[in-house]
Amino acid sequence: MGLAVDVVLLWDNDQPFKQELEKKKVTPIIVLNTSENYRVVYRLTNIFKLMRYVRKYDIIHVHLFPAFYWVVLAKMLSFSKTKIVFTEHNTFNNRMKNQWFRLIDRFIYRRIDVVVGISQGVGDIITKHSNIPATKLRIIHNGVNLQAIQNAEPIQRSEITFLKDDDLFILQVAGFRKQKDQETLIRALSLLPANVKVGFAGSGDRMAACKKLAEEFNVSDRVIFLGMRSDIPALLKTADIVVLSSNYEGLSLSSVEGMASGNPFIATDAPGLREVVGGAGLLFEAGNEKELASHILHLMEDKTYRDSIAAACEERAAQYDIQEMVEKHVALYKEWCP
Repeated sequence: MGLAVDVVLLWDNDQPFKQELEKKKVTPIIVLNTSENYRVVYRLTNIFKLMRYVRKYDIIHVHLFPAFYWVVLAKMLSFSKTKIVFTEHNTFNNRMKNQWFRLIDRFIYRRIDVVVGISQGVGDIITKHSNIPATKLRIIHNGVNLQAIQNAEPIQRSEITFLKDDDLFILQVAGFRKQKDQETLIRALSLLPANVKVGFAGSGDRMAACKKLAEEFNVSDRVIFLGMRSDIPALLKTADIVVLSSNYEGLSLSSVEGMASGNPFIATDAPGLREVVGGAGLLFEAGNEKELASHILHLMEDKTYRDSIAAACEERAAQYDIQEMVEKHVALYKEWCP
């Protein structure tokens, strides 16, 4: 079965993924809002903008809040019979703490045809939260292009600010949000030798706070803010250790990419990470910079140990190849459009 796919964005913030789609010209991209203010995604007017599109498709596959609210409401107001698939990416969101949002969520989820959980942990939590029947839930692990990461060439270290050939380079790939907790890695850096440098790839509203924290801990000249990047595979190959200090995840693509890079991977012992990383990479208690620093020091001091962790991470990452994810999604779509 061939698939004709359009991509509809609530907001155009010119992410690297969108840039790649435009460059490769693989699908039309429809942008509903061009405002520079990201809060435009929360406007109720998005419902009416989406009503122009919901009848055009056999299936709408929607990701993230509030997009799935707007799609469900647009379908209801349009009296459309289009099937809705929603992918849940996280084991936690702030709506779960709010009684009114829990009720609204249940109303919305009941009107989704299939909910895809990117891990069993995500599936279990969202089923309990939304009270959807088990028949509506599918588990499809996120996948990454392992070959692209494994075949990537490292960047010359001279091209990265502050970085020298004999430095130990730690990389974290994540947006600057409270969930991702870059602060713990900055605090851990202050406990490590001077030749250890940390690079953060990503952007977000907590970047300024992280820069200030690096100044407070006197490590500003050892923290490299790399911004949004389209060359993540090359950066991963340049790193010596990859870290993800999130407080929670669904099934993080960054963790799978980090493990596929041939480097040791360290992550928080948190929902959505322990099931992917545990038994292969290293886990530390959320917010515990001393335990994180201890893991890094052990890797620095023991090459045999470091190589064994890196090999175990690569082996684990092989379970999350993107081709398997694609095949499972296509099979899901065929159920609705045979």
